[in-house]
Amino acid sequence: MSDPVVEAMHKLFAAKWNIPVAAKHCGKGEDEVKDLFRLYCTLNPPTYSLPTLQLSLLDGEPTII
Repeated sequence: MSDPVVEAMHKLFAAKWNIPVAAKHCGKGEDEVKDLFRLYCTLNPPTYSLPTLQLSLLDGEPTII
C-alpha cells in the first residue's frame, strides 16, 4: 500500500477519520477504501482487551475488571 493509503488506514483504525475523509485523502472511492479497511482489520490484531467478569465474595455483586 502507498503512504497515503497506509496513513488513512491508521487514522480509520484509530477512529480519527471516517470513510469519506480517508477516501478523499487517498484519491480512491469509498467502496474501495471500505474493502481496504476490512483487509487491514483482518491483518492487524485488535488493540483492546476484553474485560473479564469476576464475582466479589464480599458483596455478591458482579464486577467487571
